[in-house]
Amino acid sequence: MADPNHGRPGSPPSLSSSSLEEMLAVRNDLIKQKVDLERRILDMDIRLNSWAPINQLPNELLVQIFRNVQQLAVKEELYEHNKTIVAWYPLLGVCRAWHSLACGTPILWRRFGVCVCMHIDLFRLFLERSGTASLNVSFVAVRSIMPFLEKLKQPLSRLHTISFTILAPSQAKPLSRFLRRNNVPMLERLEVTFGRYDSTETVFAWFEGDDDSDESDEDEDDHKDYLEDGDSLFFFAPQEGQFPHLKEIILRNIALAPLPFMASSLLILDLTNCLTNLCPLVRFLRFLAGCRSLLHLRLQRYNFPESNDRELRRISLSPTLITLSIGDIATYAARLLNLLDVPATATVTVTKLPYYGIVDDRLGECLPEDRTGLPLLRRLTSLEVDYHDFEGAYSFHAWAGPERFSLTDALGATPDILEVLLEVFGDSPLLDIKLIDCHGNQILSADSDDWSCTLDLFRTLKRLVVLSHDTWSGPQTGRALFKALRLVQESGPTLLCPDLQELAITVPPDCDDVALASMVATFKTRALFGHRLHRIRLGICEVDSVRKAHHPGVFAPRNEWYINALSSFVDVVECGCDCDWLRMHHGRFWDQAIEVVTV
Repeated sequence: MADPNHGRPGSPPSLSSSSLEEMLAVRNDLIKQKVDLERRILDMDIRLNSWAPINQLPNELLVQIFRNVQQLAVKEELYEHNKTIVAWYPLLGVCRAWHSLACGTPILWRRFGVCVCMHIDLFRLFLERSGTASLNVSFVAVRSIMPFLEKLKQPLSRLHTISFTILAPSQAKPLSRFLRRNNVPMLERLEVTFGRYDSTETVFAWFEGDDDSDESDEDEDDHKDYLEDGDSLFFFAPQEGQFPHLKEIILRNIALAPLPFMASSLLILDLTNCLTNLCPLVRFLRFLAGCRSLLHLRLQRYNFPESNDRELRRISLSPTLITLSIGDIATYAARLLNLLDVPATATVTVTKLPYYGIVDDRLGECLPEDRTGLPLLRRLTSLEVDYHDFEGAYSFHAWAGPERFSLTDALGATPDILEVLLEVFGDSPLLDIKLIDCHGNQILSADSDDWSCTLDLFRTLKRLVVLSHDTWSGPQTGRALFKALRLVQESGPTLLCPDLQELAITVPPDCDDVALASMVATFKTRALFGHRLHRIRLGICEVDSVRKAHHPGVFAPRNEWYINALSSFVDVVECGCDCDWLRMHHGRFWDQAIEVVTV
């Protein structure tokens, strides 16, 4: 039968089976040529890329660059709970060589964090690509940790550090079972913290959508019971040999069993927010006495059941101790410090924290009456008192060389600063005192007798700084300080602080003749008694920074008035804006030049 399309315009030609086979053969040959050309082009691209300077770096250096980028990404995104910590992933897509190098380098996959949205398959990928490398794993705000803990059971022998932070209390049971039932022979660091908190009190984050957890059938009130009843979320009591290399323990809302076999290897111990009834204080003290390699100790609201004080004996902390941090209400902090002999070379931080149902105490009551266990207090030579607007806290920082003693009131209350100086630092041979931006009547209303009592204890004082926008605005002005500095002592013809060489103080822009006369009388009297000041810095308070920037000479007449009046009795007179000085804290105030307003 004839083909009906034969001879029509545009109709395909008739093909025989032999011609079809020939065309298929030609097509297959062209495909092979295309594949070969693509391979050759790729080879040529690789050769061309190899001439780029970045591709001439050795793989070891590239891996180090990748690690640096990875660490920065982890630090930036660790607490972005709605993100997975893979910000360094774009490195894998730069080129094939980088992708192969990164995927084939286990050390890049040994450290990773698990956040809210990390999928279990990605977690498994990290474990696979880490090969045989040691693992550093962190869990942040994970709603259900059980699936991840199951995947961790196989590589437990490679686990080097593990942390669980900002967990909901519903995760306490599965985590407790995991820690109780598994041996982790290479683990050196363990961190477990529940809930969000700030520097002053515990604030739990009750995660929404947590109902899918197997352990979420408890009420919110049940989760808070341990705060009122003295119960921890669970008791961490490892068996001997279970964590033989554990060096760092950081626990919040968890009670620790102070087992003797853990003491020898422990370097860092950080226990926070736990009212434990399971461990008496006398047992915990014996444990601390056995920690002879301890470097850092931090106890924040870690309280113990009442015990017979006759059973308690003062213990000596390890001479290797670098830092000691105690945070609690004043009564508990003083009780614990009274039982510790702290090395004189250790930095000590004491923070007064609020507590439920506890009446507020004075800041000085955070320290025991017997302070022989705190030899650092008798070596302090420099003191700085600072007010932190953001935290609403007053801090007293004192130094003896590199060692520091800090006392902070985190209640947001205003302590009597001069009272704290007397009560806490009265035995310290202070050479330098700075009162930086202190507010409140504790400085403003101090009269000359208050200043006299304070300065009389610090006879070796050489430098004194009192900077505040309010220094001259209270009912009692800074003239009380000047009056105290020129009072003749009853014990003999001498003045307070005979070694005082440098003084910095805030003055108002509209300082009157009476205030200036008070300054002149003070420095003239000190010069007559042979105690002439070397330098005085006067900071003009309440200066509009914009006005000052556009009119740098606006206070020139006022500064010239000060300089002419005081230069006969002081070697160096400097005038400037005290706002510039408030940023010059410990070790920088007297060494850096101020932004002097031109006279």
